[in-house]
Amino acid sequence: MATSGVNVSPLRRKIYGPPARAMLLAIHKKLRRTTLYANAVFIQVLRYSALLAGVAYGFTRQSSITAQTKSNHIDAEYKRKEGLVQQAKAEWARRTAPAEANAVITDPSSPNFDLETLMTKVADGSLQV
Repeated sequence: MATSGVNVSPLRRKIYGPPARAMLLAIHKKLRRTTLYANAVFIQVLRYSALLAGVAYGFTRQSSITAQTKSNHIDAEYKRKEGLVQQAKAEWARRTAPAEANAVITDPSSPNFDLETLMTKVADGSLQV
């Protein structure tokens, strides 16, 4: 059996003859298909992993934004109520403050009514009755 310019030993021809070569090619094709299949599976796993990572990131990001918004809303509500309390305290202090020292009580049924002070203020003209 002559080959095209290559000196191949008879033993080698016997091992790697046409039937063995066909078998090796079949094995090679099968390995190549499984390698391609393995690559396709790897790509699918990679895609789904990226998808799950994106969903997880989106969920945590949305949770943090919601928590921050809720915290800001609670702080604003607390400040609003604090302002109302301060306003109520100021109004209460204004209503319960003692009368001025030179103020005249004109209600005769009041226990602090002083007729002499009332007559003095009327005589001075600083109080209109």
